[in-house]
Amino acid sequence: AIPSCRQCAFHAFAINPWVYTCVSTITETAVTAPLVVERRKRGGDWELQPTSDIADLLEWFNRGDDWAAALTMTLSDVLLSGNAFWLPVSGTGKGPPNAIQVLPPDKMQADTNLKGESIWRYSGGGKTVMFTDDEVVHFKRFSPVNRTLGQSVIKAIESTVNAFQLVLAYNENYLDQGGIPALAMKSKSEPT
Repeated sequence: AIPSCRQCAFHAFAINPWVYTCVSTITETAVTAPLVVERRKRGGDWELQPTSDIADLLEWFNRGDDWAAALTMTLSDVLLSGNAFWLPVSGTGKGPPNAIQVLPPDKMQADTNLKGESIWRYSGGGKTVMFTDDEVVHFKRFSPVNRTLGQSVIKAIESTVNAFQLVLAYNENYLDQGGIPALAMKSKSEPT
């Protein structure tokens, strides 16, 4: 499954001003850049593809989200959980995709099927659906401990975030108690 720090990462985003500011600034800046589709030519050079099915799909994305909203969700997921997932879908169930759904990473779990092939399990709304690697697009950050799943940037600063939250809770408790400390430290040596 996605690393357990995922929940604390999303929680840190919601309550920690450092995390919120960093993630918001990165995602808001990224969506101002234009999306372009390029194709690699035989010589190794890249050629701009201003009109293509993929360019149209990325511009429209799906009925509920434009590309800016979808990109914001995708980048936030990658930054906070280390993973983001897109599910290209076809309205008829057959043929080329005509929309992309951004799947929440906390609903995805890496697994293998009976043939030993890599699959993804999506659990949501009381149902579990399985996808092959070819059916989902997985964006991930580097993880030193897991080749399949990415690691959140929050993991690297987890102890700092936790210390900040403890100090904040202590200060709030101190003020709620009328400035009376909850503990006192006694030492046999003189303070220096």
